[in-house]
Amino acid sequence: MPRLRRSTATLAALTIIAVARVGAQSSGDPAPGLQVISQADARADLDALRAAIFESHGAPFRWTTRADLERRWDAYRAEITGPVTELVLLAAASRMMTDLGDGHARAGTDSATSRRIGERPLFPLRVRIEYGNRMFVVRNDTPADTEIRPGSELLSINGRRVRDLVALFTPMTTLDGAITTGRAAAMSRNLPRLYYHFADQGSTFDLVVRDSSGRERRARLDGVTDAARTTNANPVNDAYAAQAARLDGAKENISVRFPGDGQVAVLRVHGFFGERFVAELDSVFAVAREHGARAMVLDLRGNGGGVDMDGANLVGRFARGPFRYFDHIHINTLRPSYTTLPSKTYAELDAGTRPDPAGGWLVQPVLHPGVAEQSPAAQPFGGPLVVLEDGYTFSTAADVTGTLRGLGRATFVGEESGGAYEGNTSGSSALLYLPHSGIRVAMQMYGYVNAAPKPRTPARGTLADVEVPMHVADVLRGADPGMDRALVIAREQAAKQP
Repeated sequence: MPRLRRSTATLAALTIIAVARVGAQSSGDPAPGLQVISQADARADLDALRAAIFESHGAPFRWTTRADLERRWDAYRAEITGPVTELVLLAAASRMMTDLGDGHARAGTDSATSRRIGERPLFPLRVRIEYGNRMFVVRNDTPADTEIRPGSELLSINGRRVRDLVALFTPMTTLDGAITTGRAAAMSRNLPRLYYHFADQGSTFDLVVRDSSGRERRARLDGVTDAARTTNANPVNDAYAAQAARLDGAKENISVRFPGDGQVAVLRVHGFFGERFVAELDSVFAVAREHGARAMVLDLRGNGGGVDMDGANLVGRFARGPFRYFDHIHINTLRPSYTTLPSKTYAELDAGTRPDPAGGWLVQPVLHPGVAEQSPAAQPFGGPLVVLEDGYTFSTAADVTGTLRGLGRATFVGEESGGAYEGNTSGSSALLYLPHSGIRVAMQMYGYVNAAPKPRTPARGTLADVEVPMHVADVLRGADPGMDRALVIAREQAAKQP
């Protein structure tokens, strides 16, 4: 039985971003040699991608119709009126993937091009996008610049206003449904490559920033390579990094603490992974029982997902009876025509699915136990539960928030989750190489539908009952307003218990 894992970590391998017109805004060193593809071959690649999506994507029409997708994709195809570079073609492919409303969808250049880009000096700052279209620095990856500090707001890059850049990147950044918090998270995480692919292939960057005092500054920074970024030790980042680490809590994947009077347990889960995940949950819940906690705060902020059944196991710790986790999982094809899956995978798919009367196949419990009825934990936590979530709460973590919402089991604080309340498409993928460009697309095959009541507004995440976004400015002052509010709510609810 496969141990299906879904997370944002998989998105890093194939960055879901692209470029419309390469080189038009370039500064500094020229871009490396890029593959040029004829009009006919570029259009043929888009046709191949379209066919593969309709053949094997697990839920291509989850948020839209085939007719709408065809209309959009015909327009992208028509925009190719002559030879294009591979990055121009990647733009069109990325827009097609974005139109699916599938935050796990990903397309990227071939391995050699991706490696070459990683060796080039890329945009040297890491950012967080806040308030819709504003960028705030969270890390300066240059080795020596001390002028641009975490907390500074970027106003322009190489003469282009940040809000215009955000608008430029938006159509290329995939997201679940219509969840803007998830898109902001993905855009923030991928900015250096996104900027290279879509805006400018140069290696120097003229910036206008606003510092914490409100004063505007100008600076020119050199780009940094991926390798240099990982070894960067610029002390300008130390204060922010220390506060962020403190607020993020223990380094262990799963931890529990008892702030204040100890009546509330704060459970932090960074991700749903690790062979000892269930044993570690057993341990922290035993500690919470021994401590006599009357309420709990479950912190899933920044949790990008992981193993499906680890998420179901966590939900079972709060369930008051048997529950459903996934309503069903749909697969469009068991044998994608454009690739060869391992023979073991074919055998598992054949034995673990049955035909769906509506077309395709439905996954059975023998293949994925998440579609069966789930049992609560032997000793579930029955007290009030408050869940902290944000735009980085994605995939399995979003399944957990959606299921807990559907069970009416929690109060939600923070931001709308980055993953869809109703389900996502992920789990198992088939790798497609577009025939002329070599662009790689990992086609997600499992269309998950969460076992939760239909929402009033589709295509959204788990909405926060109490909205308390976290800002870079909060981190700088060592504050966590979301946690503070969650603790107040948990204590108030605990006080009402008999």
